[in-house]
Amino acid sequence: MDSVAVDGVFLDLEPEVAARNPLGVAAWFEFGPDGSFEGSGPCNDISGSYDFDGSMLVADDAVQSAAACSTEGIPVEEFMSLEDIVFEALIGVVVHFSSDIRMQWQGDNAIVTFRRQP
Repeated sequence: MDSVAVDGVFLDLEPEVAARNPLGVAAWFEFGPDGSFEGSGPCNDISGSYDFDGSMLVADDAVQSAAACSTEGIPVEEFMSLEDIVFEALIGVVVHFSSDIRMQWQGDNAIVTFRRQP
């Protein structure tokens, strides 16, 4: 995940938040060709199935772990707010591909941008 904007205001993705994730990003998702996905935010993992019609992505049966995470001085609300925004976007989000490596999710009040990892 590269950026998150809510109501037109970009959230500050602190390096400390991304450092909590083993991949060094604030959130990531991997979508399988079989209709399954998995991902992670700064604290919790999420997995389930999805449908994608070429423009609308909708997650089904998503399960989010309830992991305890160490925030080391960063309010846990900061982590959970970011995760809630990103994970709730999976309910139904319009997907735009701005290039072969960038994907943007556009929801009701949030825009989340991802960069493909090799």
